[in-house]
Amino acid sequence: MLTAAGIDPQGVIARAVAGAVNSIHSGAGDWIRYVPTLLTVSSIIGAYAIGRWMGLLSVALAFIAGLIITRWPVPSLMFLVAAVGVGFMVPRRRRWV
Repeated sequence: MLTAAGIDPQGVIARAVAGAVNSIHSGAGDWIRYVPTLLTVSSIIGAYAIGRWMGLLSVALAFIAGLIITRWPVPSLMFLVAAVGVGFMVPRRRRWV
């Protein structure tokens, strides 16, 4: 909803955290801008590790649902329900290898 209002929550939080970190140790706040990318990549790797291709499909459907929620709420809800359904179809016991 913040994005629909024109506010970039990721940017606001990153600037606030970077300012706090820079006040403690100068130069360390530059790494804060990479944290959202690292978290996104790690969640995609985690989805693949746990659910293989079905896990990635579930994450992709949920991502699409989040992208279109402000413009088309009903199709977004359908994508979200599909993501949850695919997520439940992922085998429960998957090795991390």
